[in-house]
Amino acid sequence: MGKSRPFIVVIEDDNASAAALELTLRDWGADVVCGHLSDALLRTTSQRSGAISAIIADFDLGPRPNGVTVSRRLREIAPQAPVLVLSGAFNGGAAQAAAAAGFDFMNKPAPANAITAWLERNERA
Repeated sequence: MGKSRPFIVVIEDDNASAAALELTLRDWGADVVCGHLSDALLRTTSQRSGAISAIIADFDLGPRPNGVTVSRRLREIAPQAPVLVLSGAFNGGAAQAAAAAGFDFMNKPAPANAITAWLERNERA
């Protein structure tokens, strides 16, 4: 029996960004669920919480809680999942907020190979 596919949760409110990231992750070999509302994501992922391999979150989700806040909520049900926070804003405090939460950070647009390299570094054996 082969290794199971990684299950990655993407928190992104921009449809084009979510679609591009989802395509990259699926091409890499992952099962992906995308969303931006924390309650909906929690409901969607709660059945597979132990299987979450990684969380990738946009920092700025508009008037909603930011990606760090949503990721913290998801980590309550998936404490083993590493988190990558993405942001296109250079002065919004995203990098500091991610670091304070113990999460990794990349500026957007993050190259696909940088994201997949991050995933490979964080894969569990």
